[in-house]
Amino acid sequence: MGVRRETGKDRKDRKGDRFIFWTNEALLLDLIETGIARYKDDSHLWLFRHYHGREDNQLCAAAAIQDALVIKTVMHRFQAE
Repeated sequence: MGVRRETGKDRKDRKGDRFIFWTNEALLLDLIETGIARYKDDSHLWLFRHYHGREDNQLCAAAAIQDALVIKTVMHRFQAE
């Protein structure tokens, strides 16, 4: 399974600050497979999980279920409501 990456200038600038998934595809796949799912509705959800040893603490992927699971964005320091 491959992860398609966006390469806009702003994303590249922020990538260095967060170092979340762009260089670690295995971490994104682990979040998808083992993260806690909280559904907004039938086709939109958040996948989140705490990773011990990460300074930015809990990570979250906002996703949509279409023909495939689409990761819309990745957040760090996420707090579930």
